[in-house]
Amino acid sequence: MVHKLPKYIYHLDDFLKILDTKSNKIVFANGCFDLLHQGHIHLLNQAKHLGDILIVAINTDASIKKLKGESRPIETLDTRIKKIAT
Repeated sequence: MVHKLPKYIYHLDDFLKILDTKSNKIVFANGCFDLLHQGHIHLLNQAKHLGDILIVAINTDASIKKLKGESRPIETLDTRIKKIAT
């Protein structure tokens, strides 16, 4: 049984405390989502249909800067979280 889940969280531990993993199939996806585009949306929609709960992890600003260079990320972590959560 899943209690009322938050739209987005910052720490997985907080989420796991309220999640009953025995009765739910969990799907996990991760990415930078620095510039959210149709390919990202398609991938996440496909992942959503593979289980009961989709967890999307989003790289931090520091991680993206390290991976993609000093001019990145283009959008802040908070902006990317809000876009993915809608």
